[in-house]
Amino acid sequence: MRQQLGAFFEGNAAHFRVHASADAVELCLFESGGAERRIQMQRQGAVWVHTENNPPQTLIYGYCCTGPWAPDQGLFFDPQNLLLDPYARNITANRLAILQRNDFDWQGDARPKVPWDKTIIYECHVKGLTQLNTAVPENLRGTYAGLASESVIGHLRSLGVTTVELLPVMAKMHDRFLVEKGLTNFWGYNTVNFFAPEASYAAGESVQEFRTMVQTLHRHGIEVILDVVYNHTAEAGVDGPIFSWRGLDNLAYYHTESDDPGKYIDYTGCGNSLNLSHPVVLHMVIDSLVYWAEEMHVDGFRFDLASTLLRTATGVVSQSFVDTILQHPKLKNLKLIIEPWDLGPGGYLAGKFPVPLREWNDRFRDTMRGILRGDAALEEISHAIALERPAIQFITCHDGFTLADLNSYSEKNNVFNGEDNRDGATENLSCSWGAEGVTHDPRILALRRRAMSDAFCLLLLARGTPMLLAGDELARTQRGNNNAYCQDNEISWLDWESTPDFTALIAALGGWRDKIPFYRADAAFSVSVRGHDQGLPDEDTCSFCVDIAATDSSWQLCFFLNRNGLPVPFSFSGKSERWKKIYSTPHATEEWLTAENGFLMEPFSVAAFYRPLP
Repeated sequence: MRQQLGAFFEGNAAHFRVHASADAVELCLFESGGAERRIQMQRQGAVWVHTENNPPQTLIYGYCCTGPWAPDQGLFFDPQNLLLDPYARNITANRLAILQRNDFDWQGDARPKVPWDKTIIYECHVKGLTQLNTAVPENLRGTYAGLASESVIGHLRSLGVTTVELLPVMAKMHDRFLVEKGLTNFWGYNTVNFFAPEASYAAGESVQEFRTMVQTLHRHGIEVILDVVYNHTAEAGVDGPIFSWRGLDNLAYYHTESDDPGKYIDYTGCGNSLNLSHPVVLHMVIDSLVYWAEEMHVDGFRFDLASTLLRTATGVVSQSFVDTILQHPKLKNLKLIIEPWDLGPGGYLAGKFPVPLREWNDRFRDTMRGILRGDAALEEISHAIALERPAIQFITCHDGFTLADLNSYSEKNNVFNGEDNRDGATENLSCSWGAEGVTHDPRILALRRRAMSDAFCLLLLARGTPMLLAGDELARTQRGNNNAYCQDNEISWLDWESTPDFTALIAALGGWRDKIPFYRADAAFSVSVRGHDQGLPDEDTCSFCVDIAATDSSWQLCFFLNRNGLPVPFSFSGKSERWKKIYSTPHATEEWLTAENGFLMEPFSVAAFYRPLP
């Protein structure tokens, strides 16, 4: 049985255990007055241990490792370099570990356990969500407590959201090149520790405030999923900082060139790649997941650049990590979401991760964007709307244009990132509808609003688990920035006064997911695509119909899509039936109509119809 790593209290003792391949390790304890006391730790295999008897209630500590300094061999031992415990539960502003007794009364907290087929995800940033929300007390804006405020919870419930997916909340560091430009790493995909919550998002003590946030959201039936970044760390490339893993056992924690261990293999584009094929690293990641699930009560995880987590020492893909989490009794029943790619060779693994994992579906994203601007490939339409393999469906996410910008900018506008507009994706499948960026032309504004309404219809009435990007319901703009990772300002913060407001539309469309059997996990159905007015599908004008029928003939769904500038007549598959119109650009509705009359589709419009059969 492997030893528990990290620092922890047990009775009247504090135990310290850290993995390191050094020749010697010292525990550095800092007294309340700031004085440092160094203690030589004892070696037990590759784990260094020390027990401190009768310790105070709070201990601040770090480690120093003695060994060879040989960067060309991948060795970075320096007895003067104070290292952060990879298992620290809380850290100071200058990256020292904090050990404290941190009991919390969960008051019978229970996970909402929302079934996948009833889940609607809301992807948001803890600070960005509430920094400008005047309904949140000023001292709580941008914090965990602010996210759990009455105002925000009321908004989430009004949308019909069941689950929030938080951009990284583990302790982070701002990249050196950003700091030199006067910028910060706002998104947080630059982790310094996999156990400690980011303290800058707390109005008070971060661990307890995070727990209170989760407890409060659970009380209102809302799940919490964390976007987790186990693919790389903030220690960056060979010239990056040495503050934890690299100074303890660089060759274990990171993928390095087999014939040149001083060089990292970078599958992530961030300078390094964590090596989960090493048991120490795999155990650390599993221990981190279990900690957040058991001690912080989160409901699931979204794995950033998940392909990197499958890389072996030779770079090939193995299912070891997936098998481990799916067999773990404390993890296997959580919501587990995969970003199924990385930047390495063979890294695009969409469709390769087993259920019950849910993959981010970029194919759906691109198809729906194509539909909205009128150039979707017909062979993709039925796959997108009537997805058979469970997945996370999205049109926008934190990475890229917001929905408003997707319909306002044909080109990215990332100049404020300080990279001469080179960063961010060049092709976004976007459409500005006749004017680039801000306009006061009422015709263009109407087209943009119609396109955004149609996007919500296509997202929420498609099969799969829909994910909304925070602020899209309020037409939030990033002024054309499609890579706002370094913009901790009004570019990224949600403007609660923005218009138009699509909240009621989202709630109405999402409500149909509980009423129509098509969205149930066990639904059986057939799908066909045809052209308008019973003709052949017209790819040139992007005018077509998607017919979906239950295998047992108990219900039907029909989508009419006309994405060109002329009105087009559509016919229903049957002539005498009555259909309920549940959406017609730009409104959700509940209006019965007779199939024999057909339906005239306005330019650039979408309509959805439902027919329950007796």
